[in-house]
This record gives sequence, C-alpha cells and structure tokens, in this order.
Amino acid sequence: MKTSQAYAFLSLALLGEACLLPDEASGGHIARRQATGSNTGIAIGTGDRFEGGKKFPRGLGSQPTGTNLETLLNVNEIKSAVRGLVEEYDIEYFESPYKTYQNASWFGAKVGGSGNCSDAYRVYFNAAIHARERGAPDNIVYFISDLLYANKHGESLTFGGRTYSKCDVQRALSTGIIFTPLSNPDGVAYDQATHSCWRKNRNPAASGGDPNAVGIDLNRNFDFLFDFLKDFAPSVGTNVASENPRAQTYHGASAFSEPETKSIKWVMDEHKEVRWFMDIHSYIGVVLYNWGSDENQLRKPYMNFLNKSYNAVRGLMPDTPSNNGIYGE
Repeated sequence: MKTSQAYAFLSLALLGEACLLPDEASGGHIARRQATGSNTGIAIGTGDRFEGGKKFPRGLGSQPTGTNLETLLNVNEIKSAVRGLVEEYDIEYFESPYKTYQNASWFGAKVGGSGNCSDAYRVYFNAAIHARERGAPDNIVYFISDLLYANKHGESLTFGGRTYSKCDVQRALSTGIIFTPLSNPDGVAYDQATHSCWRKNRNPAASGGDPNAVGIDLNRNFDFLFDFLKDFAPSVGTNVASENPRAQTYHGASAFSEPETKSIKWVMDEHKEVRWFMDIHSYIGVVLYNWGSDENQLRKPYMNFLNKSYNAVRGLMPDTPSNNGIYGE
C-alpha cells in the first residue's frame, strides 16, 4: 500500500461541515466579516467521555457498521482523548514550548515510525487551525485511534464499503505519524462556547478594544508569501489575505507572530524528515495540493514562490503556465 492510501482513510471519516457559513459550504469567496449567526451543526459533547485519559477513543473503522459517535469532541475531550491513546498504546505525547495567548498548552503525539528518534517520522497531520471548521480534530483523533486499535488487536479496518487489511494498517503506521489535533485551542474553545463560527485565534493585540477585531487568521501567519500585496498580482492580493484586524483573513503583524504557528514550525524543525503534511479543514470537502498560489506546473523549476522576479504577477488564474511569460507554481 502506498503511503497516500493511508491518508485516504481520512476522507472516509465521520464529520464534515458542522459549522460552515453559507458561502463556504457552496465554495464561494472567503467571508470578510466575522459571522454573527448561530451554529446549526452537529452537537458538541458535554463532560469528558474519556475521563481525563482513563478511557481511550475508538473510531468508526474499528467498530460495527452503524455505530454513531453522536457528538463532536469538546475542546477538553480532544486533549483527554490523546491522553487516553498515550495511556492505552504507550505512544509519545509532546507539548510545544509556546503557550497560546490564553495560556493553553499546544500539544500532539507521535505514533509508529521505524525508530525512537526524530527522523523516524515522515507524516504530519494538523487540525483546527480555523476554529469554526468543526470535526477536523475528531477526524484525526479517531483515525489515529483506529490505526492503533487495529494494530494492537491484529484486525482490519472498514470505512464505508472499503476494508483495509492488518498489513495495510501496519504499513500506514510504519510511515511514522505526528498529529496535532488542536492547533488553535483558544479559538476552538471560544467557538464552542459562543457558537459564533469563530475563525481566528484570540490574540487581541491589534484589536484596539474592538471585539470583532480580535485574533489572527493563523492559516495566513506563516512565512509563505506573507507580503501578499507585493507577492501577488494587484488584482489578486487583496483576496489572499488582509492587513485589517477586523478581516477574517488578517495575517498578523509578522510571519510566525503567533504561538500557534510558531508551534507548527517547531514540530517541522524538530522532525526534518517529514515529507507529507496534511492540514485538515472542513471547508468544502475537497483535497487541495500545494502550493495553491497559482496554477501548478512541473516544467519550469525557476518559477516558484522563492523567485522574487515573479512578484506582482503571481496568482492570476486560470492560465496556462507553459505559455511564454505566464506564471505557474
């Protein structure tokens, strides 16, 4: 089984569009204002079904057909579930050196691999960078749970109409998987408490006291084309991100200004052999491949986001990169 087949399990998992705005569900443009409507999605669980890690989660793939997980994991249960996996399967738990604005721990765990050193891990799954895209943490937690349960008990996994053998499970785990299911803990906690479809983190530094201007869009806080008004064509840049703290796509004061994005970078820096990164959202049910800044092309390696000579032309789509002078990533 190719490594990519293991990732196909994710597309068969249980949860999707639990807290999407109408224009997101239909694949429209990014909303420019914070949602004010109420959530009408899947219910969030109360209490702690994993009892602080004394119980461990199991996903749909290792349970009988028709099993209903009923509710989303609340923000505390996500961590409790990971603790349960650590206790049951003796996997490695970690916390980043960076605390969030509200002093939450940023955590994850590692499974499988071919050894005990950092270069044993090739795959990295992240979730919940956009707080309101519910179900993403659940998908990762239950997917990893299924792999570990099936591996321990020598069983296969079934998702929908497709079954993966115990050999498939072992091969998936052999890739070495790092997972961080709650990369925006402050934002998720706020969204679950208010049902406001909150997207950003909860850093108020640039808000000027305006509650609608709190937070940074973490997905735009990395050092990939951060200077978007210069890096993209003028007609495109304003649709990529924003310098306005009230905007849902506000990218922050600088790249990696936020502890959440610093933590993702820290994971990457600590595990330099990672070759597959998947950031799980619940946007429109599609798989998006990098780099996403323009049409993909393979014939002109000099056309890439590090080449500043293509600043101000990047992002015009659709086009054909093979034509003279037309950019492709």
